[in-house]
Amino acid sequence: MKHTILLAGSGNIGRRHLQALSALNRRLDLIVIEPGSSAREASAALLAPFSDHITLRAQDDWADLPPSVDLAIVATSAAPRRKVLESLLSATRPNFVLLEKVLFTTRRDLDECEDMLSGLGIPAAINCGRRGFHDYDRLRDELGTRRGLSMNVVGSDWNICSNGIHFLDLATHLFAEMPVSVSEAELEPEPVPSRHVGCVEFFGSLVAQMSGGGTIKLTSLRSPGVPLAIEVTHHNEKWTVEEAKGRVTYEVDGEEQYSRPFEAMMVSRMEHLYTEILDNRQSRLPSYQTSAAHHRLFIDAIRRRLGMQISEDMPCPIS
Repeated sequence: MKHTILLAGSGNIGRRHLQALSALNRRLDLIVIEPGSSAREASAALLAPFSDHITLRAQDDWADLPPSVDLAIVATSAAPRRKVLESLLSATRPNFVLLEKVLFTTRRDLDECEDMLSGLGIPAAINCGRRGFHDYDRLRDELGTRRGLSMNVVGSDWNICSNGIHFLDLATHLFAEMPVSVSEAELEPEPVPSRHVGCVEFFGSLVAQMSGGGTIKLTSLRSPGVPLAIEVTHHNEKWTVEEAKGRVTYEVDGEEQYSRPFEAMMVSRMEHLYTEILDNRQSRLPSYQTSAAHHRLFIDAIRRRLGMQISEDMPCPIS
């Protein structure tokens, strides 16, 4: 069986999707929609070694698309994503849509795009890829039925505005709970420029309250040299995941009980995320509805710190 997959946006993130798809060892028709000629050429070069089972069509517009595709991946930045999604749905009918985060930067876009996809009966997931790490599944099973769990994520300059959504989702995945609020009170007052043009970042902490009573504290330190660590606590127990060092440690009352390897998996190595969508039209990644709930709390917290009026629903300058 041959699958047809459309990728909108083949910049750095888009090419990581192409790397993962090339490793599927399946017959694929890939359609890449990308306005930049250099990005299209880079995609063609990446896929050239796989021409025995992958055909590629790279173009700069939405013309002459098939009436349906098995999977559409939208890997653009946040600002143009709604326009790209609308163009996609006008040009073809995907069986499943995979969207990058930050998903959208206004509540209106979050709500109306959710209604759009739901009205067409198209399932959608958001690429918060830590749900694809097998060792996080193992940790989730270890946590079991504990309630009131908390998480502390801390490290130097890890781009909290771009990546904070990942950890709200990770907590939801590990704890089987949703955040009910996100506070910006512990962010530093002044933003700093992001690597994304026209966007901002912050140092300091965002603090989320979880439905089970625990808290999620996300801290991006201005001081350099502190590797990112994810700590999960429950009463006198603590699990510490150090993704860069490839280990997870479990302590009780401050005494180490064990340390074991932990594999942090890149998008380009998580072929299973794509096979389950293609084979079952389902995904372990967060649904649109789940991630949109995270995004609403998250972007409002950033807008409050920037002094923006929430009622005006102006775009939050993050991506």
